[in-house]
Amino acid sequence: MKKKDLSVNEAKNKLWLMGELSWKLTDVQKIIKAGILEDATKINVVLCSRRLGKSYLMCIMALEQCLKHQGSIVKFVFPKQKDGKRNIFPLMKTILEDCPSAIMPRFLIAEKAIQFHNGSEIQFSGCDNGNIDGIRGGFSHLNIVDEASYCDDLVYAIRSVLSPTTKTTGGRTILVSTPCLDPNHEFIQSFVLPYEAEKRIKKFTLYDNPNFTPTIIEEILSDFPAREKDPMFQAEYLCQITRDQDKAILPSFTPAIEQLIVTDKFTRPAFYDAYVGLDIGSVDLTAAIFGYYDYLNATLVIEDELIFSKDVNTKTVAEAIKQKESELWINPIDHTPVPPYMRIADNSNLIMLTDMQRDHGLTFLPTRKDNREAAINSLDVAISQEKLIIHPRCTHTIYHMKYAEWNKTRTIFKQLKDSPSGLIKGGHADCLAAAIYLHRNIIKSKNPYPLTYGTLHGSNVHTPSQAMTKEDNPMKSWMKSTFKKLKD
Repeated sequence: MKKKDLSVNEAKNKLWLMGELSWKLTDVQKIIKAGILEDATKINVVLCSRRLGKSYLMCIMALEQCLKHQGSIVKFVFPKQKDGKRNIFPLMKTILEDCPSAIMPRFLIAEKAIQFHNGSEIQFSGCDNGNIDGIRGGFSHLNIVDEASYCDDLVYAIRSVLSPTTKTTGGRTILVSTPCLDPNHEFIQSFVLPYEAEKRIKKFTLYDNPNFTPTIIEEILSDFPAREKDPMFQAEYLCQITRDQDKAILPSFTPAIEQLIVTDKFTRPAFYDAYVGLDIGSVDLTAAIFGYYDYLNATLVIEDELIFSKDVNTKTVAEAIKQKESELWINPIDHTPVPPYMRIADNSNLIMLTDMQRDHGLTFLPTRKDNREAAINSLDVAISQEKLIIHPRCTHTIYHMKYAEWNKTRTIFKQLKDSPSGLIKGGHADCLAAAIYLHRNIIKSKNPYPLTYGTLHGSNVHTPSQAMTKEDNPMKSWMKSTFKKLKD
């Protein structure tokens, strides 16, 4: 053996003894690993393109945990029980080919485990046919679910079997997968969408693999009839979540459109009409959205939002709305709050609307709810034509618009999951409902610009706009009729 070969082998042996195996990883695998280790949250969700070597990486991380930390327990889960013997065990043996004999672990095929000299152990299980219960109990320092998008009863496996084992160890759980084509799979609904709402998804596509040359990429694309537009290519190589177009409330809200309409790169015009939309919850969330209509560009801009729990009272809602309005819309001359041109709300709780006006001076017009699907379609068209802009801070509005779906009978919006931290609430897509009310009631024909706008007078000074009189106020007639009914 040459001296150079000896030094290389010695270096490898030292790294094995240290439990440091990053030298076996590709550059992109190192980036994925670093991202996981830097995230201190209990559950990490990682989307990976095919052929990035995610299973190989998970095996490396499992081995490192066991080699570095005496007495560690790793629970390694995959979709089918047979996947262990067919895929994971052979992969482990390949990685361990140059492992020093002094620390070579034992493969216990019957027990579905790998045991280490220092008392550490990797336990394996499929998610099918109740096999996951075979690793129930005890404790673990690391849980890995490989190809989570193809695991049965995933929520049960995570919440009832795996998560309890990390409560005393401070361990973490890694869910890694290529997205499946079923948008209703538990991995998508309970983990990917809520995590994406908080921008906590780690996503690595075909184009993140430095080993994929243009020739290889073209070879991959040639396998898909629609190439980049093929749903299977988008899922397996671009890590895009397939949406059920028949169930989606706003099918136009695609990732491509989202990049165009979710932005803070806009300037509020000199003259505009501000609006507030309110969806009142009794058993659901109460949601308020704040925006204005840009008359010259025929565009609705949603600037901010408020979310309230289902048991909130009228006073809390009213005070929060007043505060938000005073923050958003200020007279540039005397710096006093400028009230919105119109407030629109769900018509299901007229008593609350009356209380808002009588006790708190906030007048909301009750929206019509006829032709609901026409109103939804109108909003969807506005999105497709980029006639709707949403500020990125409106995280609930974005989440609700992007992922809201009909129930089976198309009567109500399906419940969305809360984000992992609970900071973003799913509810029944209540911000979407508020947006629908607001959008359908915008008076698009009203020109907020004064008649003399742009005309020079005297020393080039624009004529100021006239204040709206009470007779111009669209809420006046509703207020009169409401109080007359209450009096009668």
